[in-house]
Amino acid sequence: MAKLNAKGVTVKVIAYPYYEQSPEQMRQIWCTTDKAARKQALDEAMSGKPVSNTCRSGIDHLKANQVKVAGLAVFATPAIYREDGAAFNAPYKDPSFLPFLGLN
Repeated sequence: MAKLNAKGVTVKVIAYPYYEQSPEQMRQIWCTTDKAARKQALDEAMSGKPVSNTCRSGIDHLKANQVKVAGLAVFATPAIYREDGAAFNAPYKDPSFLPFLGLN
């Protein structure tokens, strides 16, 4: 995400664990209220690093996100949408991703 930010792209993330193995990882990431720590944990998870299991809160921080996402056609994650609502239907590492965003 840092590379996208460097190109002027604003990334907004909604934690939505789609795959069986990811709900607990996402719960751990979203448990923190510190935005910088959450961003770092998400960046690490996206690069394949394990997420620490330190959250002891019984609050389900993902439920509200599941409600937000219910109206979107999310079939996999990451689900990527442009500001105009157009969906990107390929892995974000695909060569067509930056042109989809209007970048070189």
